Amino acid sequence: RVCVCVCRDRPVWTRITREAWISSGVFGLSRPIQEFGLARFRSNQVKSMKGLEHALSNLQSKSSVHKTRKSSYSHDSVQDKAHLMIKTLKMQ
Repeated sequence: RVCVCVCRDRPVWTRITREAWISSGVFGLSRPIQEFGLARFRSNQVKSMKGLEHALSNLQSKSSVHKTRKSSYSHDSVQDKAHLMIKTLKMQ
């Protein structure tokens, strides 16, 4: 499960929380299956973060092209990017 929300302490930041539940009821194999699932989650997590960083950098570069000399790190633009990212994730 992934939860994407605005950080309460720093409103210009986006907080991403990822959770996973790995369980198995196979007698004698539950522990190896859980360890395998955890290893897969960790490796996929790294790939996921790289993809998210790539998508956000593309959004940032596109938004900076449309702006004049204003800072691309303004509160509004970051919040807009977070909302756009949330909408994109919900559509998938």
